[in-house]
Amino acid sequence: MIEFKSVSHYYGETPALNDVSFTVPDGSITGLVGPNGAGKTTAMKILMGIIRPCKGSAAIDGKPFRDTFLPMSKVGALITPEWIPRDRTAMNVLCGLALTHGIPRQRCRDLLGLVGLGDVANRQVRTFSLGMRQRLGIATALLGEPTHLVLDEPVNGLDPEGVVWVRQFLKDYVNEGRSVLLSSHLMSELQNTADRVVILSEGRVVADDAMNSLLASASDESVYVEADDIERLIKLLGLEGYAALPRERGAVVSGVTARQISAVALRGGVLLDRLEPRQDTLEDVFFGLTGEDGRDARAVV
Repeated sequence: MIEFKSVSHYYGETPALNDVSFTVPDGSITGLVGPNGAGKTTAMKILMGIIRPCKGSAAIDGKPFRDTFLPMSKVGALITPEWIPRDRTAMNVLCGLALTHGIPRQRCRDLLGLVGLGDVANRQVRTFSLGMRQRLGIATALLGEPTHLVLDEPVNGLDPEGVVWVRQFLKDYVNEGRSVLLSSHLMSELQNTADRVVILSEGRVVADDAMNSLLASASDESVYVEADDIERLIKLLGLEGYAALPRERGAVVSGVTARQISAVALRGGVLLDRLEPRQDTLEDVFFGLTGEDGRDARAVV
């Protein structure tokens, strides 16, 4: 089990984490999400011993990572693929790491095949795309057959096939009693992958629950609407007391029926293009808890 206990960290006088506590149970995938600057990467770096917290502690099976014997067999981590030397080949990168733990060369070959890099094993990393470097980073995390995985944006740069592969691999991985701490800005993908979710906002935990329970507790009658003048419609709905949050080309309106929205639009002379009752998603919960505008979901990292 991975555990954070009352972790606080500051960069100068700026708080990155403020009394953060949560666990990543064995046999589960826990998603860690939050806006830019919420403290996700800082939390992962503290867990991996890259930085020391100002207060509190983070432990893996009851011990700090720095006290772990044969660390790659305990935790595999991908914080960023940028650490990988670009003048070395994929095979050379893995074999160099394998030597530190007495891991056989065949394991390196097998992993490159597993992540889809078997055909480019002897190419220099400098020739790799971002998605290929991500795949190599995942291979380095898996090298020691670890009990836990800590992955920061592992599907960033991957094509749809790669995203689906990561999702299925992680589900199979935790079925063996292992655990995964996973951050991602792809809310829909995280909703399909994670068993639990921890949401950070301004360095604090604002939600920590099983995915199904969180979505069920936040569920509210809402409608997705698109219109020829969505900003005007949002203002008209606000005057009627209905809360509308911008989403992509439209808005999500809570506590209202499709008929009520139609009536407001008709009175205001707004032409509706789409009207669709819906259930809350992880994205909706996230925006509701963090106060993010939601006009551009890609900003959620």
